[in-house]
Amino acid sequence: MRHTPGPWTAFETYPQRHTVGTPNGKICDLWGMDPAFFTDEDQANLRLIAASPTMLDAIETAGRIVSQVLDNPRMSADERASALSRACDALGGTYSKITGTPLSSAPSTTGRWQPGETRVQSS
Repeated sequence: MRHTPGPWTAFETYPQRHTVGTPNGKICDLWGMDPAFFTDEDQANLRLIAASPTMLDAIETAGRIVSQVLDNPRMSADERASALSRACDALGGTYSKITGTPLSSAPSTTGRWQPGETRVQSS
């Protein structure tokens, strides 16, 4: 079974309620935690829900690319770096859509990769 095809969009239906849907119908309603207003956390939850189809596409794309790299031992270091950079770009674009910030601003343990950047490690 597949989900409702994207893109999904979010829009305000009442001051404390937002709806995620497609031109063909509603996916869900999100009510604010505080009935008086819609908080920043509520907005973040809304973006996360609305980005679900995009996240799935990015994960599938990245998974295909990584599988190709792992399944092809004859790939050069440059080809691997380029392919893995494309996988990271797919995930980074989705991260930006959800958070409103570039992936490069995400907490990192290495700080090595930047969206759109190709790095080749020497052996």
